[in-house]
Amino acid sequence: MWTGQPNERLESACRVETARVSIYPCDELASREIAEVLADPRVGDPYWGGRPPLVWNGQAEKHWIQHVDDFERIARMNLAVRERTNGDLVGMVQFDGDELNYFVSPSYWRRGYGTEVVETCCRVLARVLNLKHLRASVIRENVPSRRILENVGFKFDGLTIRSWNGRSGSVAVLQYKLRVSKVSRGDPGYSNA
Repeated sequence: MWTGQPNERLESACRVETARVSIYPCDELASREIAEVLADPRVGDPYWGGRPPLVWNGQAEKHWIQHVDDFERIARMNLAVRERTNGDLVGMVQFDGDELNYFVSPSYWRRGYGTEVVETCCRVLARVLNLKHLRASVIRENVPSRRILENVGFKFDGLTIRSWNGRSGSVAVLQYKLRVSKVSRGDPGYSNA
């Protein structure tokens, strides 16, 4: 059991802004909104690889809340992404050890938000969290997400076949890897807010 002090400095260092979005550790409101967006099969199916693997029993709304000591205790950082001008939820990013997970809300698809958010998180937050490399997985048919990873500098690292959660059949999953020092695009105009 973790007995150290919560790292509030880490928590505040994970608050980042770009010209269009604010990225910050998930609070209760963001956790509720994330659960709602993931309930949309257009988002949840590719994110989970089918139905959610968890039996929510009313816990979905609390699942994404980031507690101050979560990264040190269980190596997970859940981050909400909000549009700066209107405060709407743009998406979510999760560092789960060296695994990067993310989604963009459908109303923000095809507008460059995914690339902006993933690039900023890889450039700034992976370093704050002292990660040397990142891994990401994407369902083969999710071409927009593959493009995001490739545009940021992730390299294809293999293909796996896995069962489709809650459904018959299987799904092809592409594995990607990134050395954090190799983020390829220019400065996204971030600042630690």
